Amino acid sequence: MRGKNSYLLVYGLFVYGVYVWHLNEFLGKSLHSEYYSHAAYIPLLSACLFFIRKDSFPTGAAWFPVSGLPVIAAALALYLFLGKFGGPLQESVHLALLSLAAVILWSGGLIICHGTRALRLAATPLSVLIFMFPLPVAVMDKLILLLRIGSTGSADCLFRIAGVPYVRDGFIFYLPTLYVTVAEQCSGIHSTIALTVTGLFAALIFLDTPWKRVVLMLSIIPIAIFKNGLRIFVLSVLGVYNNEKILADGWLHKSGGFLFFIFALLLLWGVIRLLSMEGVIAKNAETHD
Repeated sequence: MRGKNSYLLVYGLFVYGVYVWHLNEFLGKSLHSEYYSHAAYIPLLSACLFFIRKDSFPTGAAWFPVSGLPVIAAALALYLFLGKFGGPLQESVHLALLSLAAVILWSGGLIICHGTRALRLAATPLSVLIFMFPLPVAVMDKLILLLRIGSTGSADCLFRIAGVPYVRDGFIFYLPTLYVTVAEQCSGIHSTIALTVTGLFAALIFLDTPWKRVVLMLSIIPIAIFKNGLRIFVLSVLGVYNNEKILADGWLHKSGGFLFFIFALLLLWGVIRLLSMEGVIAKNAETHD
């Protein structure tokens, strides 16, 4: 069993290297590569889940090349197709097929080592790989618009609570000494994608029931919107009352996004703790009964 997993690890690293090489080549030509740059990290998260659950896979010395090799051949055929005919494809379709080829290629190695039953047992780690696939452009545009609307509304509430004088016109805030526009780049789409991936990983690790995982995932959009509204509020207030250059080329504006992302992670962890407490309360109630 240990020998099989060692071979599977080496094979997985090979597949990951092929995927990342093609991904970097693709993103280098893409005008919207910033939306998909997270795709390189998804297989690593999936691999962590595989490692955690490795003891659940079938044991035995048998190999299953008859079942696995056709799967690998299909993946290689898809790679060859993308290399020869993938140029004219739409950006999101190209990346989706590239991701699909990588998943199929890796699945073929898993089948050779552990058989087709292993795919069912690997459903949870494999589910993380869905984030390798890009959202359609229309869906991405609607999500960005939703985040812009939510973030602008969140910042609006914070301005009211703090008593900062302003006039709002759609996505524009007119403040005492400057105005701030919540543009598409300010939607927080990148951090929202990262927060979603992190939330899914945390849900699979720390939560034990489907409904808790669903609640955690549903909490991500409100957390992302509040985090982004807070960032707009803080940068705007600092620009008005400290130095308006903060909004142009300040460190907090250009590189300080990770501080607000950490804040979002803390909120996410708080939701996990609340959901975990539900189980503890239930167990205590059973004990008292």
